[in-house]
Amino acid sequence: MTTFIHNAWYAVCWSHELVDKPRAKRVLGEDIAVYRTKSGLAAAVEDCCPHRFAPMSLGHVDGESIVCGYHGMEFDRAGCCKSIPGQKNVPSRVKIKTYPVVEKHNLIWAWTGAPERADQALIPEVHWLDAPGWTPVTGTTRYECNWILLVDNLLDLTHTTFVHQSTIGTEDVASTPITTEFGNDRVYVVRDMKNTVPSNFYKRVGGFDGMIDRWQRIWLEPP
Repeated sequence: MTTFIHNAWYAVCWSHELVDKPRAKRVLGEDIAVYRTKSGLAAAVEDCCPHRFAPMSLGHVDGESIVCGYHGMEFDRAGCCKSIPGQKNVPSRVKIKTYPVVEKHNLIWAWTGAPERADQALIPEVHWLDAPGWTPVTGTTRYECNWILLVDNLLDLTHTTFVHQSTIGTEDVASTPITTEFGNDRVYVVRDMKNTVPSNFYKRVGGFDGMIDRWQRIWLEPP
């Protein structure tokens, strides 16, 4: 049985992915429908209508509500049913599970644990994704592997000297010592390479033809 850290913020999608239709996401084994209301607010509900269990992500957004695509039941951002086609009265017990959502740094963050513990201050600080002077590269990549292997790969970039010789690797990556910092539930790895030969990738993309200063910053904050 897999044990997940539920009381944490998870980046479920990029801000630009939420346009006019709900999106289906699976987070910690839970199916979630993420959507944006007419006023621009991001929201998330369980991707399962309580009526006949149809995926809410196959429905549509109407104003500030999400509407099931099967029988048209409408739910607001708080999970309360606002209307049921074919009947005037809406029982107060008809609700759908919701998730606390925050839009920050061009990402949609969802809290999968106890709602009362959803502290926005716990959202990882990734200001470079929307800060002036930075040019982020966005996207999503799926890896068919244990997540621990990915952590191992990215925290120790020494391997780029040998595995990525033709692209981002240079001899100085492996020969330059690193400093490692621990604290506040995070690991921070720093490698500074002064007056170093640019990699083939940097030569091609950046147009560098002389020596450069290159730095690496690797930051892990579970989950």
